[in-house]
Amino acid sequence: RLPPALRRRLPALATVAFLVVVGLGSYGIGREIGEIPPVDDPLAGISSPEPGAPAGGTRIDLATVPVDDFDPPPGGGDEQTGAVPNAVDDDPSTAWETERYDSAAFGGIKPGVGLLVDLGSPTPVSRVELITRGGGATYELRAADELGARAEDYRVVARGTADAESLVLTPGSPTTARWYLVWITGLAEVDGGYRAAVREMRFLRG
Repeated sequence: RLPPALRRRLPALATVAFLVVVGLGSYGIGREIGEIPPVDDPLAGISSPEPGAPAGGTRIDLATVPVDDFDPPPGGGDEQTGAVPNAVDDDPSTAWETERYDSAAFGGIKPGVGLLVDLGSPTPVSRVELITRGGGATYELRAADELGARAEDYRVVARGTADAESLVLTPGSPTTARWYLVWITGLAEVDGGYRAAVREMRFLRG
């Protein structure tokens, strides 16, 4: 027989034991499910697999290669140069934006502007993912084996029009090159003017 003092404490001890078991069970379930992070990436559902995954290719770290704005004549040679790192910093809250123009065709001043990527050696690229800001801007993916001074020096391998937040440019045939140009050929109307923005740019190796 249990002492009277212990018998009086049994209900409280049983309650504590029950809460401990429930707590441990909830913790285990939480560990299996994991936290659900906030989604601020419109490409999350179709975006790059982990490096080495066979389905979509291996993501190239653009933060480790030269990426420059490309504004050849008749452009002025400088299109928001200081903001270029914003397009490859893995942070969709920042962006590289074009200047503001009076029409979708760059106010008739020039045929386009873009971002030029030097991968250092001939590299196969299976797709380029862009997180944009606002829909309607038109883009081309161009490639070349040698550095060119004009957009025409790079061959067009894919074209597309951005929706409200994203665009995927996929070459129709296998493409290998050292230089890749994301060339903007048309701007979207924004706040009474026209411009385009690249919040994030991702290259996948084929």
